Amino acid sequence: MHRIEKLVVLDFETTDSDKGLRAVELAAVVVRKGQVAETFGELINPGCRIDSGSRSIHGISNRDVRDAPSFCEHWPRIRGLLRDAVVIAHHAPFDACVMRNELWRNRLTPPPLEWWCTLRLAHALWPDRFERYGLAALVEALDLPKRPTHRALDDAHAALELFRRQLDAARERRLRLRPTIRNWARHKGGKSWPF
Repeated sequence: MHRIEKLVVLDFETTDSDKGLRAVELAAVVVRKGQVAETFGELINPGCRIDSGSRSIHGISNRDVRDAPSFCEHWPRIRGLLRDAVVIAHHAPFDACVMRNELWRNRLTPPPLEWWCTLRLAHALWPDRFERYGLAALVEALDLPKRPTHRALDDAHAALELFRRQLDAARERRLRLRPTIRNWARHKGGKSWPF
């Protein structure tokens, strides 16, 4: 990880709406030269009601987000955190899609970003090793110290621990960060990002 100057581990919690997924919480863990330098974890007012299915997963209620800033209000800080970073998420296509929807809806311009997916990387590093490759399942199987809770900051920290374990596994196999790990992890889906 020390060869990535800056990485940001992102996680969204969301709600369904008639215009697609909307963010209700965002967390970012900023890592510089291998050390956590900054964290961001905030509720987001999605401008719509949180559906009951989403609420049953993350526990965030309409009352919780009623007075929270909108994504647009959070954007200057988020943009600054993302600048010049490799962005990491577990199942990056999902988080990239949420980010795309929020940026499109708010007519905001994204910085150039490269997304790496710990789910893709897990399948490449450990094919058929695990029954399930969701974040919680991998954290439990690998006995990692941070547990995901379906709250954005906890899940971002858990994804960071997973990525660190993945880099350890890659080093043990003498795999290079670039190009091998980058090629395995990089989210290349044009439908999600960029748009």
